[in-house]
Amino acid sequence: MGDKSGIAYQHDSWEEARQKFGGYGGALSKRQLNLLECVESFHAEWGYAASIRELMMMTEITSTSVVDYNLKALERLGLITRQSGISRSTVLTDDGRRLVKRC
Repeated sequence: MGDKSGIAYQHDSWEEARQKFGGYGGALSKRQLNLLECVESFHAEWGYAASIRELMMMTEITSTSVVDYNLKALERLGLITRQSGISRSTVLTDDGRRLVKRC
C-alpha cells in the first residue's frame, strides 16, 4: 500500500485511497486538483480535451513529463480516463466530475 504522505500510489484503489486519506481531496496534491479543474474547464470551453502541452501552460507546470506523471496518478485513482497513443483523450470520470464540482 501507499503511505500517508498525501498521494495515493499505483496499487491503491480509489476506495482504498478515499478511506486512507479521508475523502477525495486528501488523496490528491494541489497540482493534481488544479489539473482536474483545467481538464474540465478546457473541455467545457472548447468541446474537446486539452493536450498535455496545453495543460502544462494552464497549470504553469514547467514540463510535459510532470503533467503526464500527475495525469497517470489521477488515472490510477479513477478520476480521469485516457487512451494510450491518442492525443486529446483525457476526460474526467463521474468521480472526477463530482470532485471538481465539490472544489
